[in-house]
Amino acid sequence: MSRIESLTTAGIHALRDETLAQLSATYTPSPGPAWATRAAHFDPTTGAYNLNARTLARVREAKARAVGGAGSLHVSVLGDSTTMQATYTDSAAVQAWPARMRDHLIRTLGLTSGGTGLMGMWEQFGGWDFSPTTSPVWPHLTWNEVSGQGELQKTGAGIYGIYGYNCVGIFSGASAPFTSVQLNPVGSQMVDEIWVYLLAAGGDILVDVTDGTTTHKFQIAGYYGKTVTPQSGYTAVACEAGYVQSSDPATAGGICVAKLVVPVQDNWTASVRSTPSGVAYLTMLEARLSTGTLRVSNLAQGGLSLSSILTANAESTGNGGMPQGIDTPGADLAIIALGLNDWQTHGSVSTFKANLTTLVARQRFVGTTGDTDTGTGAAGDALLVIQPTPDLTRLPATGGNVPPLADFWRAMYEVADEQDVALLDQSWRWTDYTTSAPMYRADDPIHGNEIGHADLGISIGSVLARI
Repeated sequence: MSRIESLTTAGIHALRDETLAQLSATYTPSPGPAWATRAAHFDPTTGAYNLNARTLARVREAKARAVGGAGSLHVSVLGDSTTMQATYTDSAAVQAWPARMRDHLIRTLGLTSGGTGLMGMWEQFGGWDFSPTTSPVWPHLTWNEVSGQGELQKTGAGIYGIYGYNCVGIFSGASAPFTSVQLNPVGSQMVDEIWVYLLAAGGDILVDVTDGTTTHKFQIAGYYGKTVTPQSGYTAVACEAGYVQSSDPATAGGICVAKLVVPVQDNWTASVRSTPSGVAYLTMLEARLSTGTLRVSNLAQGGLSLSSILTANAESTGNGGMPQGIDTPGADLAIIALGLNDWQTHGSVSTFKANLTTLVARQRFVGTTGDTDTGTGAAGDALLVIQPTPDLTRLPATGGNVPPLADFWRAMYEVADEQDVALLDQSWRWTDYTTSAPMYRADDPIHGNEIGHADLGISIGSVLARI
């Protein structure tokens, strides 16, 4: 008879306790950041925390759908200037870590690029200077301002994208040629859909999609629910349901979204303008390939913080805050890489944590949104990303490290625990500013260079690929 077989119940319990005591005496906790809560599993090799098939269930399903050729996986990224772009050159869009993450996932999963992602018509640092011909963030955009036949204007009380009400007003003259904004999804990008995101204005919007030989002409309703009587040669397009509208979108606004379907090919150009003597309030554009693809929307803006998103919340019209940053993209996964600007402005840690909880809940929300219940919740997953720690000897510029940045990072772990959401800690991976100095721009205390962005993109893409 073995020792186990001869033991009484009390003896088995004593043997268990002895074994656990021996294990405890020799156990060394896994290394990890001092700010981590350690309530869930932390992977010291990747900085992943609470990352599993449960916390990213929607990603798993969407990824399988894309790989199976039945749909597209959509990832959006809410970040600040450390996410927006890697350089100030025209290649910034493809060098930023969201694009590097996209490329790594495409190669790993065997998918095809799903398009441009959502491209906002806002100047990324919240100023007036919208000039898509020189934009380092959106190289797919051009514009054609015709003298005497219309102009481009930044319009509205606020002009700050997710910060608040924003758009480019495309004003048209009475006769051709007309001022317009063009989307050129170049680089052998296959496209079968053009999505146009507008602010309700009453008048219809015209979009010509051409490959140089064949032109498809669309007339989009000026607001949700409007009946379109198209001009000769144009196809009427109603606005898509599920986007936040005011109680009277014909006069008080809302987000209008239209899907334009075209034959699959790689050399379309879409030209957006208003009807003659009208105005089109354009807020975002996107080119898509609809199946078997991955698309990433880099919605990062310089200076963005959780506080600014919540301050700009526009539940009646959808023109800023969570309706525009969360509901309108409707991503399968929203990566939230915010916190540095809340810290630099010496914000309250408890307020930061509450705002982050609110943002996570909005991304996962299933149901109607907005004051009039006309919006649709994203019903997706969220992933928290802690960005690398900057040079604490130079930042914040005034007031010192108060509250300590580590307190904000701990708050993100607490939200991960309390909301059962996944987290990736890039600050842990990069150790500190001195250790990872080659990953930062020259003499820059906070922004990664193209090498640093590549490292972040590969790291995040690798983790998502294996879920």
